[in-house]
Amino acid sequence: MRTDFKQLLAVLAFSSLFFSGLQGLWACSCIELSHEEHFQRSDAVFRGLVKKSKVESGKRGRGDDEVLKIKVMEQWKGNLPRVVKIRTYAQDAACGYPFSVGKEYLIFAAYFGENGDLRTNLCDGTLPWAKVGPEIETVLRRKLAS
Repeated sequence: MRTDFKQLLAVLAFSSLFFSGLQGLWACSCIELSHEEHFQRSDAVFRGLVKKSKVESGKRGRGDDEVLKIKVMEQWKGNLPRVVKIRTYAQDAACGYPFSVGKEYLIFAAYFGENGDLRTNLCDGTLPWAKVGPEIETVLRRKLAS
């Protein structure tokens, strides 16, 4: 009985070490870029209010997408209509951005795919509008002036 308990503990200890090591393989990791670099790499940069969100099941082996309707409040790059559709992966591990309906964001997005949909993710520089500080505001003002 005591040997069975020791074996169970050993299996649990090994399992926790094994699975905690794999967690890093499933996590999103991004290359650190400046706000200026995010701006340059994006097709569209704008402040937007998330109006609606739905999840669409992935096609051709891709993961699910979260599809958002976003009201454009202000824009610094791109020629956008008043309301845009943005895609991001629905899973955090796939670098999907965790948008919330009713919140405003500074969104850095690029055109992607056959339909030319705008897409953003955790690595593109998108952030809640409430976290936009003086450094980012300076970049946006400079870009608007040029």
